[in-house]
Amino acid sequence: MFNQSQRLRLDKDFKPLFASKHSSYDDLMGVRVIKSENNPRFGIIVSNKVSKLAVERNKLKRRTRALLHRFFRASSLKFDLVVIVLPKAKNATFQEFSLSLQQHLRKLQVLSK
Repeated sequence: MFNQSQRLRLDKDFKPLFASKHSSYDDLMGVRVIKSENNPRFGIIVSNKVSKLAVERNKLKRRTRALLHRFFRASSLKFDLVVIVLPKAKNATFQEFSLSLQQHLRKLQVLSK
């Protein structure tokens, strides 16, 4: 879905995001954003605290990737974004997950209202 240049993969890519003050959290996930000179890049974090099973963690990553792809298909915005999936997301429906992400992106002014 996202090519290599659109992914945050290295620790040095994630550090500026965690130093940023632009964040939004709820029970299901947290989102952190910084402006960037490059094309938009995305990172997804699902820790072992969410689930010990890799199958469940990967399912949450796929959900998040699908939603990000839907929201940013034709985006020309320049920012880096990381989504931190929290343990309650494991039991959430796709609709709840989608609504939560959409609210975070609007709150952080990444998506227009």
